[in-house]
Amino acid sequence: MKRRHFSPLALSLAALSAPLFSSLQAADKASKDDGKLRIICFGAHPDDAEYKSGGTAAKWAAMGHHVKMVSVTNGDIGHWKEAGGVFGSDEKMAKIPSPDDKEARFEYMKKSWSRRNGREADKYRDLLIKFYGKEHGEKVKHAETFEICEYGRQPSAADIKKLFPFYGK
Repeated sequence: MKRRHFSPLALSLAALSAPLFSSLQAADKASKDDGKLRIICFGAHPDDAEYKSGGTAAKWAAMGHHVKMVSVTNGDIGHWKEAGGVFGSDEKMAKIPSPDDKEARFEYMKKSWSRRNGREADKYRDLLIKFYGKEHGEKVKHAETFEICEYGRQPSAADIKKLFPFYGK
């Protein structure tokens, strides 16, 4: 039988890393058993996940749930329909107020946001009323909409209540 020899450095590193590894395993087990949701929001491009679910993710995080945002590309190609220079064209850039004009820039962004997310609130008004009640649901001006993927099945009403514990609050 051949004997194996380990260097003193390797043995020292193994001895030092054992408690660290043990601590990491304990922390991982504790986090698995903490009763909190583990949520991953995917977006095609950088900031897509935040744009579509950032407010909801902030609510989950404020409640102590574990939230990750993932971009599946680096965003350098642009958009499926138009890519490259069109996004930085003089024509497009001329429509955006200068960063020096903070008030005009704020109004531009507010209008852009309202146009996009206001349509979402109107489109899903019935669900906003269902989950937030008639009085509050009718007043919502902006909404984030995204697809829920719960292990390849359609979530039940009980699942929705668990996944979105802030509904009705």
